[in-house]
Amino acid sequence: MFSFFRKPKRVLDERLFGKWRLITTTAIDTAEDTVSEFTPDGRLIYSITEGGNTGIMNLIYRTENGYILSNQPSHPREDRTKYDFTEDGALILDYGGERTTFSRIQK
Repeated sequence: MFSFFRKPKRVLDERLFGKWRLITTTAIDTAEDTVSEFTPDGRLIYSITEGGNTGIMNLIYRTENGYILSNQPSHPREDRTKYDFTEDGALILDYGGERTTFSRIQK
């Protein structure tokens, strides 16, 4: 039976799966460590360590035409971030002209 109310399946780019550490950014960055983890079930766990304290944001995400569309369920608002990969496998994110580069630390 076909249902018009079925949620569309989230499209995820498998190349994102795993943990990524921030290595460079064009934004003002005072964090000691920033790690993004993309999971195969559509969760994005973003942790920022600053001043010895770590803050964690739990997001959901999907991918579409070279963009990561993320949302924080506790404060709903979809954000779009352009992404690409360098020849050596680094992840490049471009959020409103602010570019960040991440290196994979775990698959």
